Amino acid sequence: MIEEFKNGIRMALHACRLASAILDERTEDASVRAELARDMESIVPERRRIWLARNREGGLADSLRVLDEQLKTYRA
Repeated sequence: MIEEFKNGIRMALHACRLASAILDERTEDASVRAELARDMESIVPERRRIWLARNREGGLADSLRVLDEQLKTYRA
């Protein structure tokens, strides 16, 4: 459960960094998008690992879909 909380906190902090970039109109800045992408690239595999430790694999794709889609927007 501790790992789940840690990952949840990382996702919340990521959301705060994204919101800050949006509010400051910095989402078109390649370095900002690259930083957000690096952060998300570390969150996704950890989320996958944690999910599989306590859940069936069946819901994993749904759980990661939003994170993967957000990561794609950073790379666009």
